[in-house]
Amino acid sequence: KRKGHTCEVCGKNFRQKPVLKTHMKIHADTKEHYCPECGRGFTYKANMDVHMRVHSGEKPHECCHCGKRFSQSNSLKYHLSTHTGYKPFICPVCNKTFVTKGNLRDHMITHSSDKPFKCDVCGHDFARKVSLNTHYRSHFSPQSVKCRYCKETFLSNSALAYH
Repeated sequence: KRKGHTCEVCGKNFRQKPVLKTHMKIHADTKEHYCPECGRGFTYKANMDVHMRVHSGEKPHECCHCGKRFSQSNSLKYHLSTHTGYKPFICPVCNKTFVTKGNLRDHMITHSSDKPFKCDVCGHDFARKVSLNTHYRSHFSPQSVKCRYCKETFLSNSALAYH
């Protein structure tokens, strides 16, 4: 049996209870730090500091294969998989592969019919509260973009492309 403390919202496991307690802030939807450029809210100041690179243009992470630079280390990690094809996390249901364990965990929700979070604007159902919150903001964002096939709205072109 695996020991530790499990987040009841997303299933992530932690060895220490204080680390779980800190993690739970991301589900509480409490934003204490706001980007002075665009107003986006963050639970942690460190995340806002990384986000600020979007506005400053700072890209400290460089691909060793092609020299392309990224503002966030996770973006570089995803990019590296385009060169290497390395996606070690495999869905046991459909065999789709993922770069990170978190992406696999998020994907696994698509195989579940349990979607207890409903958008009160359009009625769309979500398995995770964080997904509902992101979606909900798309209804009121002046920059939201709409899918031309199903009319669902997204906060960014990259989110639309992923859809």
